[in-house]
Amino acid sequence: MKSVKVLCYCVSLLFICFKSYSQEVFTKEVKVCLSKTTLLVFPANIKNADRGSASIEIGEINKVSNVLRIKASEENFIPTNVSVFTDDGHIYSVNVSYTSDIFKNIYDFNISESNQYADGGAALTQQRVRQIAGMIQYISATTRKPKFSNGDITIRLKGIYLAGGNLFFRFGIHNGSAIPFDVDFCKFFIADRTRSKRTSHMEKELLSTYSSLNLTNTVPPGEDREIVTVFDKFTIADGKTFHVEFFEKSGDRHLKLSIKGKHLLRCKHIDNLSN
Repeated sequence: MKSVKVLCYCVSLLFICFKSYSQEVFTKEVKVCLSKTTLLVFPANIKNADRGSASIEIGEINKVSNVLRIKASEENFIPTNVSVFTDDGHIYSVNVSYTSDIFKNIYDFNISESNQYADGGAALTQQRVRQIAGMIQYISATTRKPKFSNGDITIRLKGIYLAGGNLFFRFGIHNGSAIPFDVDFCKFFIADRTRSKRTSHMEKELLSTYSSLNLTNTVPPGEDREIVTVFDKFTIADGKTFHVEFFEKSGDRHLKLSIKGKHLLRCKHIDNLSN
């Protein structure tokens, strides 16, 4: 009789554990195409990922261990799925189907569809800021100006994005020379657009909260690099300009951009891309 009670207890415990474990499976519908990459963002590092068929390509992003990229490898494939296991014990089942073009390429499991950053004002953790900065390169550039060249080195503004009360500035640098371009340091400040000889020139320096420059500080000959720098949200008056300066290490090929207030006001909200 005692053994029967023990057996019943074990079966009940197993059922409870199975039920609890099964609740850790999350699902999402995802569209992919041939020409663009779709990103899945998870709240924990990816432990393993498995695709249902060879009709899609999957892979992790270098130095971003919680983001999985998906892309179609053929047109009009039969809908399939991707199973993702994260190191916090959760399982994600992603149903993947084909479309000729996608208008949304980032799906975030951190945020439910009913809990979006509606106005870009919700606070972001430093880890989340780094994640968004790493994903911005997969978002279509919103502008190609202003730009500046010095000695076959060209820098251009590729976009300004708003998320969680943070402004993400995306810069593209092209090295058209035969010598590597090494960035020593950057300077960011707000100054009057025009100044009189009779008045002193006041500058207000801004400190970034994050920059991918530490990961990408060298642009090899003939190559392009993107740098994302993040600031707390700010605006500037019509008579002022936001200045960006990149200084070359052991060289004089310094780069600079002048960004007007209208560029800031045209920033793209990217919170709605994260679900």
